[in-house]
Amino acid sequence: MPSKKPPRWQELWRRAQHPACVAAVAFVVAVVSLSLGVDRPTTDAFHEYMRPYDPLLQILTILGDGRFLIPACLVVAAARAALARARASRQRAAKLPLLALGSLLASGILTQLLKISIGRPRPYTEGDTRYSSADLNIFHWFTTNKDFSSFPSGHSTAVFAVAWFAILNTKSRGAQVAFFAGACVVALTRVALWKHYFADTLAGAAIGIAVSELVAAAAGLSPRPATLSGPRPRTVLK
Repeated sequence: MPSKKPPRWQELWRRAQHPACVAAVAFVVAVVSLSLGVDRPTTDAFHEYMRPYDPLLQILTILGDGRFLIPACLVVAAARAALARARASRQRAAKLPLLALGSLLASGILTQLLKISIGRPRPYTEGDTRYSSADLNIFHWFTTNKDFSSFPSGHSTAVFAVAWFAILNTKSRGAQVAFFAGACVVALTRVALWKHYFADTLAGAAIGIAVSELVAAAAGLSPRPATLSGPRPRTVLK
């Protein structure tokens, strides 16, 4: 007897759990927040609240810098290859961190293009005598001025691209939570240090997650069934 087809709502719910869908929704929310400016008051309040912790935040935010993450991926790839015994095993061992590096670079290029195209003023430009209030209330389309490169956050994109790729390729739920929590902390340091608004970091996270999903799919990592409690673990590269 043929199995009964599941209800339509169950199929839609299963698809909605896909991280790429979640990332798309997060990006849309970020764009709406950016357009309405609703994240400015919350960003300012969070920045003021976190000021006493600036020295610690300055250290933690480095974890989202490409100048840290790129060498880190290369070191992990070299270490995994060195610990493997057979030549074929060394190649497989180095593949995962190198794919994470590819995800980092691809998402970084996309983020930089968006920064230049959109030109959102950074939070710290408020009160800067070099700019008028009119300059700070509009987008500066197609600019390379670093003061107008707030959206999306490059640090948030980078750390989520690497962290999400690691999440997709580990069996340990504890490790998955640690990677995700760490990425969230790094993203929040950008808001606390007044480098980005909340919408910027949310959009960056969405880009990092989406690109990692695409890279994982292109690499042929086979997804396991989705779960309600978190992202779909994939076949781990050994």
